Amino acid sequence: MQLIAKKTNIPIPRIHASSLGREKGLYSFVILDYVEGRTLFDVGFNTLSDAQRQHLYEQLASIYLQLRRLEFSSIGVLGQGADDSVDVRKKVASIAINEQELEGLQPSRIQAEHGNCEGVLTSAGDYASTLLRIARNAFERGRKSVHSEEDGNETLYNLDQFSQFTKKWLDHTFDRGPFMLDHGDLNPYNLMVNENIDIVALLDWEWACVVPLQFFVPPTWLTSRETDTLAWPVQYAKYVKELDIFRETVRDTELKVYGEELLSNEWARVHENGGILVQAALVNWTDMDYFAGRFLDKLLYQRKDLQRRIEDFIKEDPARPIMVARKIRDWKKYRAERKHLGINDPADNEIEEENMEIALATTCAWDSVVTNPYLWWSRGKERFSPKIRQILPNMVIGSSAVLFLAGACCIIWKCIIRHPFSR
Repeated sequence: MQLIAKKTNIPIPRIHASSLGREKGLYSFVILDYVEGRTLFDVGFNTLSDAQRQHLYEQLASIYLQLRRLEFSSIGVLGQGADDSVDVRKKVASIAINEQELEGLQPSRIQAEHGNCEGVLTSAGDYASTLLRIARNAFERGRKSVHSEEDGNETLYNLDQFSQFTKKWLDHTFDRGPFMLDHGDLNPYNLMVNENIDIVALLDWEWACVVPLQFFVPPTWLTSRETDTLAWPVQYAKYVKELDIFRETVRDTELKVYGEELLSNEWARVHENGGILVQAALVNWTDMDYFAGRFLDKLLYQRKDLQRRIEDFIKEDPARPIMVARKIRDWKKYRAERKHLGINDPADNEIEEENMEIALATTCAWDSVVTNPYLWWSRGKERFSPKIRQILPNMVIGSSAVLFLAGACCIIWKCIIRHPFSR
């Protein structure tokens, strides 16, 4: 944050005192200025008028343009040296990597095998390889990676498909740089604004790190959808449409302030082939399954013969079905232990929520509704009350009625169900 305060005009609270807990008897702490305002999360991004949204975009553009120009010679976390100089001195840290560490999966063990003795990297390819290995580590060592044989086979297949696609996605032209500072969690809940939607503070820089150019991407929340939802092609298309508006603002701002189109040109094709989602999935491995299953399979195979492809993939290597069987045993042991401890298991709710999300997304995918109305109905029937569920199976539903019901459900869904960012 001291570097940000010194090198940019990005609004951040002033630091009065801090400690990393190295002094005897002290815990880690930081004392900051009090900033008057509300987070964009609380204000509700979706509630902004067009003029307010454009005003916000101009400020966001300024933030990204300034961060883009903070370049370094390696990839990792910044630290302060004995001479007070700031440079990359530690391995990459992220929310997902930290969660793995807390779970006891030891992703730091993988990081130690890449880069120098501190885990600092100097290659974008090594960075991507490290993240792919960390994702594989989460699958292989996590106790709740899968919940059934079908789920395990598909997840393992999706991880492989994502890995192969990522290797083609990487642009080796930028393998040795440039590397620039990324906030690491630039979301509405970390943006404080006043009543005029002026950004008065960008908070929570603890996950900031220096990343390769392909990992420095625009915000993914411009349509108030999470990245797993954006993996549906129809949702991603809506996001790209809004992204074009933001990129135009970035270009205008960059020309006005810097007289060049550096970031504007670098972001011109960042969305192609789901590039923004690839970056998001590499940083947060749980998104890999969503991206491969929802976006990539449509892009590469038009979702044809999926089950046959998964079966062929599992049969190719005898170690794969053994791995899936072991993960199912891990899952059962995990649930049994939670039950023995009297802990309510949220896992079933998570699975049910995922199935419901698929049903809701399918509600607006008109091709799925028309070509397979029974599948739409069977996936989404849990939404209805018991009385309606008793009545509807006895009704004869034609294609026009299906389209009418699907459209009504879609409208109701958009009007009633509020996304977290719009609270």
